[in-house]
Amino acid sequence: MERMAMARGDSASKNMPENIVTHILYIPANHHYKSHKHDYHELVVIQQGRFRVSLPDGVHIAIPGDILFYPAGVLHEEWAENKNPVVTWICAFRWDGFGPEDTLVCQDMYGRVEKLIAKLSWEFYRVISHSPLAKSPEYRLKLLQKIIDELKRFTIHGERRILERIRTFIIEHMSEPFTLDDLVTVSGLSKSYFVRHYRRMTGRTPMEHVRQLRLEEAKRLLQSTKMPLYEIGPQVGIPDAHHLSRLLKIHLNVSARDLRSGQ
Repeated sequence: MERMAMARGDSASKNMPENIVTHILYIPANHHYKSHKHDYHELVVIQQGRFRVSLPDGVHIAIPGDILFYPAGVLHEEWAENKNPVVTWICAFRWDGFGPEDTLVCQDMYGRVEKLIAKLSWEFYRVISHSPLAKSPEYRLKLLQKIIDELKRFTIHGERRILERIRTFIIEHMSEPFTLDDLVTVSGLSKSYFVRHYRRMTGRTPMEHVRQLRLEEAKRLLQSTKMPLYEIGPQVGIPDAHHLSRLLKIHLNVSARDLRSGQ
């Protein structure tokens, strides 16, 4: 089932990228896209909510700041989870340089893809609305090429698949206590190799990344729900509300009170 009306962008030769559509998409809470595939590549950047996706290699969880990339022909099934809506950027395009092995579920660590897709979405809107402010086709093609270059940078690293598996494990077991050895077991690698390469790929040790994901989820819950901190703590694996409050201040430089009040 298609989830967006397809509108042709600039024409392109067989070996040149062709943007079909780029825009922001609101997905209602608990919405389910049944298993489907496209004859074009689809890039999704999560802005809000929690998105579950089933791919040929297993089930993954995507949260804000994550990238989902489905090359043409790859079957995928998706759900908006936790009774909350999901907001994403969507970019559909054609290009001969990606295959099924380039499927991605990973973190847009420096936000480069998000910034590029936002610019391209705005330009796409100007084109379909016949705005005199629309920039040239060459400019739009340049933005799409930059997005492709970023995706290529992600897909060349074989370790990405392991990071995807680890992040899914962390998110799905966030309320539970687990250790570095548990993550090593999930990775299937030796402990020294896993720790070294995890830090190289993410800029953090595995357990620092666990803490960051727990705090980001606590932040999201404080901003989007009325749950008190003592109820949020157990859900993110930090049951001591006082300790959670201190960690938010130390590592995110914001207090629980400010997050709740929207400051």
